[in-house]
Amino acid sequence: MLSKTTKVLGQEFGENWVLYHGDCVEVTRGLPESSIHLSCFSPPFSNLYIYGDSDRDLGNAATDDEFFRHFDFLIPELLRITKPGRLCAVHCKDLVNYKGRDGAAGLRDFSGEIIKRFSAAGWAYHSKVTIWKDPVIEMQRTKAHGLLYKQLRADSTFSRQGLPEYLLMFRKWPQDEHEEAHIEPVTHTHEDFPLEIWQRYASPVWFDIRQTRVLNVEQARESQDEKHICLARGSLVLTRDGYRPIEEISVGELVLTHMGRWRPVTAKVCTGIKPVVRVTAQGVADLRLTPDHKLWTRRGRTKHPRAIAKTTQPEWIAASDTLGSYVNLKLPPIEESPLSAEEWWIVGRWLGDGHLSVRGLPHLSCSHQESEELVTRLGAHAGRVTCNTTATQIYITDRAGQFGGRIHDMIRRCGSGAANKRVPAEALALTPELAESLLDGYLSADGHQDRLGRWHATSVSRSLALGMALIAHRAHDVVASVYAGRKAGQTTIQGRLVTTRDEWKMLFSPRHQSAFIEDDGAWKKVRSILSIGEAEVWDISVEEDASFIAEGCVVKNCPLQLDVIERAVQLWSNPGDVVFSPFAGIGSEGFETLRLGRKFVGVELKESYFQVARKNLERVVREKTQATLFDGVLDEGEVTA
Repeated sequence: MLSKTTKVLGQEFGENWVLYHGDCVEVTRGLPESSIHLSCFSPPFSNLYIYGDSDRDLGNAATDDEFFRHFDFLIPELLRITKPGRLCAVHCKDLVNYKGRDGAAGLRDFSGEIIKRFSAAGWAYHSKVTIWKDPVIEMQRTKAHGLLYKQLRADSTFSRQGLPEYLLMFRKWPQDEHEEAHIEPVTHTHEDFPLEIWQRYASPVWFDIRQTRVLNVEQARESQDEKHICLARGSLVLTRDGYRPIEEISVGELVLTHMGRWRPVTAKVCTGIKPVVRVTAQGVADLRLTPDHKLWTRRGRTKHPRAIAKTTQPEWIAASDTLGSYVNLKLPPIEESPLSAEEWWIVGRWLGDGHLSVRGLPHLSCSHQESEELVTRLGAHAGRVTCNTTATQIYITDRAGQFGGRIHDMIRRCGSGAANKRVPAEALALTPELAESLLDGYLSADGHQDRLGRWHATSVSRSLALGMALIAHRAHDVVASVYAGRKAGQTTIQGRLVTTRDEWKMLFSPRHQSAFIEDDGAWKKVRSILSIGEAEVWDISVEEDASFIAEGCVVKNCPLQLDVIERAVQLWSNPGDVVFSPFAGIGSEGFETLRLGRKFVGVELKESYFQVARKNLERVVREKTQATLFDGVLDEGEVTA
């Protein structure tokens, strides 16, 4: 598609997509005339963000004038490559002036200047959508004085509204009868675009855009100029199914946010190999993340950090800056329990020393000496008892001796295999009394109490240890510690050499040493921050709250912005059309374009973004292919486990 004389640093091709690594102006000049059905992108916002140190980077501008001198080279090329009658969608926002930097505080009409420049280049200004943004979230993120309530009370002449974002649409009108005759309309049917959807899209203000899925307004930076805020592969995220590795989370799954509520995951992305640090705090098991990933934090001080932290307001702080401060862990809201206290005790006991048979039936294991006492404790739920060489196994019956039922269902929600056990949301949402029954059952199998009154438990499942720490918080209003125990290795058991897994310790005491609990959750002091090299890193995007719980504390998500792109592509292009982005970033526009059955052409100057974009484009094609392969595989009535 590209002219043979066009210089690029690299290029990648896939099914229905091509991605160029190079200068967006040079690459756009090399594209054929009238070859693009829709352009959709978010340009650098003048000098607000610097994405790299290249002179060709439009974000490397000292002033708005310098930015637009560069941008003006691109705008007419976009017009040239666009098919007559088709559109260009530009996502932007107005910018803030600061007194110290600009001489006076105020706003700059960045969106208005974009309209002026496009109009001067021959584009027709077609429409403008205002994207509503939550001023509370903006205040929490930016600490803008104009949004602070204390500023309103002190002098409201400095108070202002929050800043929305905009989607500006420009149209290329045909210039002669030939172009008029060859216009390709974008058509819709009632089935693929119902009236109620159009009524939402036709609104001049889009109130229902999920704020973690808007177009790229702040991409991460690498090394000195890039901030990929992501978690290392294997990091455990709290979902309705318990703590699970971030790379296994699926779009649509519910995660717990810093607001203490369950919200769905809207996107997931691997952003490559990045330097990471390990943050250590009470009850934070194995938090490995990029240094700039933000944590929900109360700042402490060198002297009396706990007392100071109790008086400060929470804020998002980069992980590298949290030493001596306090990170947060929320409890989920209490829900109606599906089990009784006695049944939760059995589930807890199974989490400690139970297993599922090859038929998926739950059993408990115990010493021969303890078997009689445990059978008595189980009562009607004690089934067949089998004595093996090393232990006694007791089958758990359900509903007063019947097979199957709600205890079995709940146990199956807790995972299979010792290393995969976890505490599901139904258990995390118990009342304190029911949580205590669950914890008592678990500790009866896997716990012991020392002479200081502290409870200890050991598991080869980090997910289980983190989950039981939340149960202890609920049951006893304590902050439990979770930390690494004995490393994996080999040992001899009854003359046999066996391989052991990493162990994880959970400990709680009636007295808090450094942590504290407030109405907004537990607060845990950060004790160390260590650089540990590089790791493959992942992130997810969460609806509304833009946060989730990982490894025992609240972290912020790095959004993969898709909602606005989805609407633009759906509304203003046909399936099979070619969509172009001169600022491809990590591939957000391409991801949605391919997902919606269009073709994509993208340009990205920064190599790290180019590589991540390539992976995201390959992934969406792979996921679409897998979905197609499995369509209709199951016969009607076939049941899957």
